[in-house]
Amino acid sequence: MVAHLLAQTHIITPGADGKARSIDPAGLFGAVPAFVAPVIDRTGIVYDQFVTNGGTWTFAPTLSNAPAQKFWHFDCHPDEATINPKTGAVSLDTSTMPAIDGAIPNQSVYIEIVCSNAAGEDRIVIRLHIGKTAGQIKYMGPSETYQDLDSAGAAMVAGDTLIVRDGTYTGENNTVRPSGGGTTIGFPAGTAATPTIAMAESPGKWVIDGESTISCFNAVGNKVPVDWPGAAGGEHTTDQSHIWVFGMAPKNSTREMRFAYSQKNQFRYCLMGHTHKYTSTHNTAGIEVNRSDNVVLEHCYQYGYSRYSQSAYESREVMMRRGLSRYAAYYGTEPANCGFSLYRGKNSRVQNSWVVDSNESKWVFTASHSVTMAFQIASTGADTYPTNNKFQRCGAVDVFNGGFHSWGSEDLTLLTVEDFAQINVNAKTLTGGDGAFDGNGKCVIRGHTIWDGDYNTFTGSHLMNSKGTIDIQNALYDFISTGVAQSRLVNTWGSGTSVIIDNISIPGFTDTVSSPAPTNRNDIAATAANGAMYPIRLEDNSALKNASLGADNLDYCIGKQGTYLGDPDSETVTTTPALPFQMEKTAMESWRNTSWTGPNVDTGLGGSATLSGNFGVADVDDSPSYNILASMGNPVFPLRFSAIPDTATSASCHWEHPAKKYHDQIVAYDVLYQNVTDSGALTYFASVDRLTNEKNVTGLTAGKLYRFFVRSRYVDGRLSGVSYKSEVQL
Repeated sequence: MVAHLLAQTHIITPGADGKARSIDPAGLFGAVPAFVAPVIDRTGIVYDQFVTNGGTWTFAPTLSNAPAQKFWHFDCHPDEATINPKTGAVSLDTSTMPAIDGAIPNQSVYIEIVCSNAAGEDRIVIRLHIGKTAGQIKYMGPSETYQDLDSAGAAMVAGDTLIVRDGTYTGENNTVRPSGGGTTIGFPAGTAATPTIAMAESPGKWVIDGESTISCFNAVGNKVPVDWPGAAGGEHTTDQSHIWVFGMAPKNSTREMRFAYSQKNQFRYCLMGHTHKYTSTHNTAGIEVNRSDNVVLEHCYQYGYSRYSQSAYESREVMMRRGLSRYAAYYGTEPANCGFSLYRGKNSRVQNSWVVDSNESKWVFTASHSVTMAFQIASTGADTYPTNNKFQRCGAVDVFNGGFHSWGSEDLTLLTVEDFAQINVNAKTLTGGDGAFDGNGKCVIRGHTIWDGDYNTFTGSHLMNSKGTIDIQNALYDFISTGVAQSRLVNTWGSGTSVIIDNISIPGFTDTVSSPAPTNRNDIAATAANGAMYPIRLEDNSALKNASLGADNLDYCIGKQGTYLGDPDSETVTTTPALPFQMEKTAMESWRNTSWTGPNVDTGLGGSATLSGNFGVADVDDSPSYNILASMGNPVFPLRFSAIPDTATSASCHWEHPAKKYHDQIVAYDVLYQNVTDSGALTYFASVDRLTNEKNVTGLTAGKLYRFFVRSRYVDGRLSGVSYKSEVQL
């Protein structure tokens, strides 16, 4: 019956009782609406545009057809840009962009504009150059003056922007690399006011294929690491600072994509494929910051063979934001890999980033392996260096090696975890480690969720373990455990340590809660029945949210794009929703087509191993963002939603359809509103059919501030939670 409804139902008309009443588009009660996908008119579009730094840029796209429904929105874009969901009109007031290193720099950014409806989508990418001149823009590609990276880089001066035409580039002359003379062949260093930028024509479409024989991007600078003077000697003579790299997609590289011995660099919208550096002990990282400071990794995706997916080594003030790392396979003999690593890190942050899919991967390991965690700070041989590091608003889904980890031979001064979700954690029986987190110093944890975890087969000592004080507040732990495998939930063993637990829920855990006994303990009997739970948010007004439990602060991104630690907005809570990921569709297209065959020298397996990108959270035809949203088993709501004023007493609401896997289960959308000015209640306005993605809300009061939401109705009668809010001042 459900399968029939999924195939047939397209309209639902809820009555006053809320009951679903279906209409069959085959002809019994109605007809399927005639939808065509929107097509953007490309006539006369200039894809490289310019605006003064501090000025306002506008752009008005049009369609060459007239679809019945449409929704204009962004993919890759600065947070400060706005788009009219009804007309597509775009505006960016560059004076509102964040100060980076003391001022708003002259820079180049992507404005990726998408128009979609139930029949499909179309998109264009504008490259907007802020405070730059046409003479500072250079191009590389088969039909350009510069046809390889060597010649293009040699022609650039500080502050130039290089645009690499979409395509796949091979050969050493298309790589950034150290030379035999102690210099780096690549791009000239920029300045704080005008960074040097190398960017793909379209995000993720500048492919460098190392063909498993050469390294793709290895920029080694001349800066001696501040905190690691003993590491001096590895740096080169070429300054590689203030270089920003956008939209690059290296693959089959013999080592990580990295900046080393440099500062004030950025990787944004980069997609890293397999790395194949096999040594006697380990694989290398996918994306790495090495002995550098003030580096940003943002909107980056990593998939493939690597020990660390995204890594900072002996570096400080590194910001990893809004990234996604997937596990594939690991062949090394050192502890198995993790998604985001701050190895001997200092004053660094990982923000709004996720690690997924080890439960579904073709993982290669032996029983003697120990495991790191999805997020880690390692301190082996680091003295007291690792300090003041934070994981903020992050999560792990479908992983078997726990959540966060700070470990090594030295104590860590402090690790702070703020709002962290672990979903479908299935701990494997491996040597060493603990199930949820490890600590080698004081751990301050605020807003921690373990949901649908299975620790029955886990043989570690404790689920949470630290040499220092563990301070946990506002947590929700829901997992399967017989109480046999673990001796206690929380354990500390260092001298003078304590366990502080306040506002937690641990239903079903029958073993010892902690050692030593916790102080300030205040358990709250809360389960998912109290509200529709999602790993990134909790339903407004739910018992869980009112009790400040779980990861209820993951709704919005923390830290503005491009900012370094210490910039005014580097840890500001923004109004940008945490999901969806930008450039997600491009990353998925790459992962689905990813396979690698080649020898493995470490394991002695011989022959070859072939892996595909089609599994887990990023399965075929799915969206990682929607899969993360659905990972707690609840119906999904549209992640992109926008409302704008229509008249003095009405507003127009627009939204995207969820990924096909979930859209197929939706029979209707409900539109809701709330009068914020008068503290009004959340009010149902109307429902529309599953193929519609817009609705006018009428009968409002002029001069009031309103908040709008949309939610999904599933064919089985379930309702999603409400979407991210969109506010309108009438």
